[in-house]
Amino acid sequence: MSHCFYCGERMQRTNRRGKHSKLERTDDHVIPTSRGGLRGPLSGNIVHCHRKCNEDKGDKTLEEYRAIVAERKGIPVEEFRFPGELREGRPDGRNHPHFVG
Repeated sequence: MSHCFYCGERMQRTNRRGKHSKLERTDDHVIPTSRGGLRGPLSGNIVHCHRKCNEDKGDKTLEEYRAIVAERKGIPVEEFRFPGELREGRPDGRNHPHFVG
């Protein structure tokens, strides 16, 4: 089972009965397609995350969402990184297995 790129918690599989859980896995465009981000699984613009985190991020860029979450947590934005960015030690998270493509 994988972990959410944004909060780091475990994700649930999609419910077979069609009921959606806020903890189920979704794919998020790191750079929203409405703002020029590429589409498709090989675009390098997709991460796996909870539905609740995806909905919270909305059409914000990674940098915009980082600033919001850092403020909520009371951490200077320069020091805050999402868990998915920290795995593999690269600040952009591109080597992380949650980045698709």
